[in-house]
Amino acid sequence: METGYEEQSLIVLERRADGWLRIRSPARHADVGGAWISGCALRASPLPLEVSLWSEWFLSDRVSPLCVRWGEAEPLYAGPSVDAPVLATITGNHQLVPVEIQGRWMRVIVVQPPDYCDPDVVSTRREGWVRWYARGPGPRVWYYTRGC
Repeated sequence: METGYEEQSLIVLERRADGWLRIRSPARHADVGGAWISGCALRASPLPLEVSLWSEWFLSDRVSPLCVRWGEAEPLYAGPSVDAPVLATITGNHQLVPVEIQGRWMRVIVVQPPDYCDPDVVSTRREGWVRWYARGPGPRVWYYTRGC
């Protein structure tokens, strides 16, 4: 998966206490459980490899503004729970600016339309919570690795 401009990453599905990592198969249709690799093998690689958690990655300055991954309508909640009031529905052209993460919830500022490529655009901003992660498909939010 491309996680930066021409920067490829392996997706870790599971990390065991003994240092072994289960990674997603590169071909989605062939993913029947992934493959296992030793953490020692990563450290011994001549390539600079590191393990980054999605929760840390999305809050870092290494990613572009986020958006809802599948382009579907996504509820923006008042709190980190599906029982919290829905403030709005995120649809169309937007960007998500992450503020904090609590478990599978991310507090974001929703900017519509996005202003990261055109600072002169007039945008509306609203803050709330989205479900950023789901077991199985993984992150429900993503970013454009190639910029504007």
